[in-house]
Amino acid sequence: MKSDQTIIRKNHMEQLHFITNLLDIKDPNIKSVDIINMDTHKEIIAKLDYEAPSCPDCKSNEEI
Repeated sequence: MKSDQTIIRKNHMEQLHFITNLLDIKDPNIKSVDIINMDTHKEIIAKLDYEAPSCPDCKSNEEI
């Protein structure tokens, strides 16, 4: 029998896969990290799997 943690992880991964498909994200370097359920919306946290280069104009390396 699977543990509760295994089942939760499986459901979480299915949710992330669904969101990636729904938003039509095809870049394999973008990884969804977390989904936060708010009262009126959901927040999706995603990250690049590599260090992004800095902006050539302002030299900033801020994430959007």
